[in-house]
Amino acid sequence: MSSSTKLTIPSPCMQSWQAMTPDQQDRFCAQCQKTVVDFTTMTDAQVLTRIEQTGGPGCGRFRSDQLNRPLVEPSSRQVSRWQWVSLLLSGWLSSQAAQAQSVTDKRVGGTFIPALTRSVITQVKPTDAQPRPLLIEGRVIDNQTRKPLANATIVIRNTPYSATTDSAGAFRLELPDYSPDSTVWAVASLIGYSTIQYKVEVGRPQLFAISEDINLISESISVGGYVVQKPTRRQRIRNWFKH
Repeated sequence: MSSSTKLTIPSPCMQSWQAMTPDQQDRFCAQCQKTVVDFTTMTDAQVLTRIEQTGGPGCGRFRSDQLNRPLVEPSSRQVSRWQWVSLLLSGWLSSQAAQAQSVTDKRVGGTFIPALTRSVITQVKPTDAQPRPLLIEGRVIDNQTRKPLANATIVIRNTPYSATTDSAGAFRLELPDYSPDSTVWAVASLIGYSTIQYKVEVGRPQLFAISEDINLISESISVGGYVVQKPTRRQRIRNWFKH
């Protein structure tokens, strides 16, 4: 759900990210003498956690889609009213199913014998030419730093199937109609990075390494001192009732 916490960069820094000194996973800016946190590979939940740890404004490197919008908290933190309704409805349907089952039961003497259904499963041994599901899983990393990249998109070429990497850069998707005699191509992309096409190695974990595109970085990446805009108490109460 939305946390209503927004991040803005009033005055973007003109220093080049590549010119800053690497400092573990972040970089140190010699001009402002501050550590610039790299938020570009983080999920919204990780951004919120990092900001809570730092305790306020700081310097950071963000994707353009991370700024000037409410950051999204993990859905497990709160349960919305509609989720409660869904749980109650699920319980009611389960009780109705149990009652329907009891109608088909038979009584022999003082003992209930539940009605049993018998299904016949016909197994068809697939041949090598028959389509079958293919599980594709792996990771996407930065080609230079070897760091995992979150929010990267993996698309299987010429299909509607895709996946997004998690905070560890991992992804998992299933191609339901894979033909063993065909070649599968995956396209990896991320804002600020060059789009790369890879041949999927069937039966092996995939490792896709993509590189920053200098021409795209200036358009989609912002670096500078960020300001945290948190909702007031009244706004938090109003937002709670909306969910």
